[in-house]
Amino acid sequence: MRHRRVFSMLVSVSALALAVQAPAPSVAAAPGRGLAVTPAAPEVSRERRVALVIGNSAYRSSPLKNPVNDARAMASALRDCGFEVTKLENARRLEMRQALRDFAAHIEHGGVGLFYFAGHGMAVKGRNYLVPVDADIQSDDEVEDQALAADAVTGKMEAAKNRVNVIILDACRNNPFASASRSGRQGLAQMDAPAGSFIAYATAPGSTAADGAGANGLYTQYLLRAMAEPGLKLEEVFKRVRIGVKQASSDRQVPWDSSSMTGDFYFKGTAAPAPAAPGPAPAAPARPGDDLLRRAMAAYTGQGGTRSLQDALLLFIQAADLDNPEAQGRLGAMYANGIGTPVNPVQALAYFRKAAGQGNPQGQNGLGLAYFGGLPGCGLGKDDAKAFEWFAKAAQQDDPFAIRNMAVCYAGGIGVAKDEGRALLTYRKAVAAATAQADQGDPAIPFLLGILHETGSGVAKDEAAAVGWYRRAAAQGEPRAQVRLGGMYQNGLGVAKDSAQAAQWFLAAADQGFPEAEFDVGVCREQGLGLPMDAAEAVKWYRKAAENGHARAQFVLGSHSFNGVGVPLDYGEAVKWYRKAVAQGSTEAEFDLGVCYYLGKGVAQDFAEATRLYRLAADKGYPIAQNNLGFCYQNGQGVSRDPAAAFAWYLKAADQGLPLAQRNVGTLYQSGSGVAKDLAQAKVYYQKAAAQGDAEAGKALERLQSRW
Repeated sequence: MRHRRVFSMLVSVSALALAVQAPAPSVAAAPGRGLAVTPAAPEVSRERRVALVIGNSAYRSSPLKNPVNDARAMASALRDCGFEVTKLENARRLEMRQALRDFAAHIEHGGVGLFYFAGHGMAVKGRNYLVPVDADIQSDDEVEDQALAADAVTGKMEAAKNRVNVIILDACRNNPFASASRSGRQGLAQMDAPAGSFIAYATAPGSTAADGAGANGLYTQYLLRAMAEPGLKLEEVFKRVRIGVKQASSDRQVPWDSSSMTGDFYFKGTAAPAPAAPGPAPAAPARPGDDLLRRAMAAYTGQGGTRSLQDALLLFIQAADLDNPEAQGRLGAMYANGIGTPVNPVQALAYFRKAAGQGNPQGQNGLGLAYFGGLPGCGLGKDDAKAFEWFAKAAQQDDPFAIRNMAVCYAGGIGVAKDEGRALLTYRKAVAAATAQADQGDPAIPFLLGILHETGSGVAKDEAAAVGWYRRAAAQGEPRAQVRLGGMYQNGLGVAKDSAQAAQWFLAAADQGFPEAEFDVGVCREQGLGLPMDAAEAVKWYRKAAENGHARAQFVLGSHSFNGVGVPLDYGEAVKWYRKAVAQGSTEAEFDLGVCYYLGKGVAQDFAEATRLYRLAADKGYPIAQNNLGFCYQNGQGVSRDPAAAFAWYLKAADQGLPLAQRNVGTLYQSGSGVAKDLAQAKVYYQKAAAQGDAEAGKALERLQSRW
């Protein structure tokens, strides 16, 4: 029994409380041009806080207006937040390196270390460099000597083993040295944050940021504003910066960050204390449709009443009609997965687009899935690079589903260079983000944690733990988790095999109108797995799932109608269901509908349409379709006769182990049609097919050997 892996998403922040230490005396620094060392302001926090701030404007080539201003404003803001600040302005290479050494020595005493750089930066061979004002870079091989490697900063901070280290790089302005680099790349490359660290970029990797028309760069303007607000965690500060810059630049500049934080950090203040006695919560700024959204979520999760996916759907639609982005994102997921409504990929894509356009992470992740090919039938062409781009945008908002999908891309080299190390780190980030959200009431989060534990993605593979997470989500009525839990019982994964228990979980999800579960109940009925075997009942469940847009159920109904299994033989009915499944990209249905056109069953015979459908399935690697397409080329049916093309398609199918195709390859080698005649190769392929029980191949082999 097959179970789809489906994704949705939410926003998250995670960390543990930090130990604090008393502040140490002010940092003493070596004298240097443009160097200023200032003591901390009156105590804001008892933990020790040390910062190195560098602003470079006076470059020989392409000077910048704002970095020195940004550094001065940042130094002042950090002092107000209790930091001991060392500030460099228009620093030369040796000054930057010495200041980094001094900074590293002082943060070894624990607490919080923060490094801020504003100026020119560049990426060469995937490594980031911060450019001093005296740099004279003529080629890539000079960069390492002329500039300060950003990983030297992260290395010093990682070696200090502070509880918290923060690196802020407003260094993505247009690079005047890009012409000296063979890559011609603008902006910085992504770096993964070492343990306990947070790396923030003014804009996404590979992109550039504006120097700014005012006294400060756009990024630093919003950062200073967010830092001044008390009670915000570090992650929340940079989330506000990202939203502000994104809106102010009309999406041209989107800040980025990378985190491996395991503790909480606040620039000003701490988390608000719990009220002494229960009282009304302060009203959050209302968005259009927020009240409808709350009611929809209550119906979706069953909090405070009866769970009703249909009621949730109607309320989400009303909120979405008021342009509420979260409602739009959730509607996209419901239409994509058939939760509370028939599967409708076109409608799902429309809602994902609306939500993504407003910066909603669920919409961004859903749009990524559509480009990834995970929303068949939506009408959007597959584009792996765009898929990764949208996953990355949602991941910037700490969305665990999008982070997980980025890991899938890194692992497979899909839309991005393959990088198994980065895939592992990204999977771990997904686990951390989802774990932090598991108690926030959304059953989709424990569902995701079940998938991650079942597959061993970012965490040790643990099927028993996966069962626990699925059970937790299933108990909250999450139909996808109920189906996965049923699958675990059906296959004895992480729990004793129990087909009856599996069927009960499938029924629980099917009772909510979830098409995947309706299909699985049909399978149980057809095969007698935990439910009495009954072909007619199986067809009823398949029909429910098919009418709710389940592509596999549509294909099975078509196949049953074509063969008269559980229903009267009806080629016209078969064609109807095959066409519905083909519209959702079903490879099996593409092939079977091709057979209908080839044979003229339920439709007028049409070899050209048959070969078109065979090709759709063959291009996806479906071996029987590859074989049949080869047959059409061999005989000139629907395409011009082409023995070489016939041989090529037969060979593709034969190499996947299809015995019929192996026999056909043997025949062409024996006859020399489409390939040079080679009786030895003919014998090899006949033997392969005969070994799998192909009687005709066995006879051909006997005839061939008798002639030798």
